[in-house]
Amino acid sequence: MTIEAHLADGRVLEFPDGTSQKVIDKVVLELVNESRNSSQSAETNHTATFGKFEVTIEGKYTK
Repeated sequence: MTIEAHLADGRVLEFPDGTSQKVIDKVVLELVNESRNSSQSAETNHTATFGKFEVTIEGKYTK
């Protein structure tokens, strides 16, 4: 199973089991800040690696 984090803009982030809350919070904060700094609509398909974890984020958001 995966750990899901639901963002206010409708995106759902999936993290592997065992991901620490600290890592999840960091990723969510970075994405929220990134969204605030963007003034365009965007298709998101982003993969990030945090230590041994790889996180893929898919979705669409509009500012």
